[in-house]
Amino acid sequence: MMKTFFNYCFYRYAKFYKEWGQNGPYVVAFGLLFLTIALYLGAIINILLYLLGIEYTDAINIGIVVFCFGLDFVFSILLDSEGRYKKLEKKYKNEDNVKLKGWGVGLFIVFGFVCYITSLIVFKTA
Repeated sequence: MMKTFFNYCFYRYAKFYKEWGQNGPYVVAFGLLFLTIALYLGAIINILLYLLGIEYTDAINIGIVVFCFGLDFVFSILLDSEGRYKKLEKKYKNEDNVKLKGWGVGLFIVFGFVCYITSLIVFKTA
């Protein structure tokens, strides 16, 4: 189920950037997808560190960000994004509720950002 959701998010991101005439929309879409996942991962790591009683430091936060962005960079470059997009384009060619699903994908990004910022606030004030 998560694989289907992430594939759909990738498809919507790539479609958005392709319609805007962006060069390399598939790499940008994977980058945005993994950046969003990195935000959620960073939030989870911050919450775990808070629960373990580890004191917040800028070095820890920078380490978490570098780790997440490193994963983001590696996965967005190494994956076959154009081939994946073409398969997904055929699959979702005649989908229903396009606008509603688009808002859902957009909220996925925004909620990841909110979760990460919230986790930083909680972790920093502890």
